[in-house]
Amino acid sequence: MTPTGHRDPPRKARSLVIEPECLEDLRWWVDTNRKTALRVLALIEAVMRDPVSGIGKPEHLKRLGPNIWSR
Repeated sequence: MTPTGHRDPPRKARSLVIEPECLEDLRWWVDTNRKTALRVLALIEAVMRDPVSGIGKPEHLKRLGPNIWSR
């Protein structure tokens, strides 16, 4: 709910595709530096919640199209 007591609008469902190389890298970070691995997971979760705001300094990439953002 919002601070004024209204319900938040329903969010659009998102799909997540993770390349095998990404999983390998994440496993390496878990073994090498758990704190970094947790930060990567937090970024992934933040992108799934809202790709245009939040942690990771999202930036609209205007030259690549209207719905392209970086993290």
